Amino acid sequence: MCPLSIKEIKERRRIVCICRAIPMFRIRDALRLPDCRTVEDVNRITGCGRGDCGGKRCRPVIEEVLQEASQSIDLTS
Repeated sequence: MCPLSIKEIKERRRIVCICRAIPMFRIRDALRLPDCRTVEDVNRITGCGRGDCGGKRCRPVIEEVLQEASQSIDLTS
């Protein structure tokens, strides 16, 4: 396994849910689970979307990550 670059490390640690301090790697880790295919699944597994803003800040980022993931793997199966 190749070591991560500084840029990759920063991206993994980037806070997606500001209200609950949930980093990007938690979102990406959740997407590896077989029952995680929607924003609601990510929210249920990670706790995103349950803070004071109700997901207004993190939902667009999660949707973007889901779209990227669906392009690289088939999330419909």
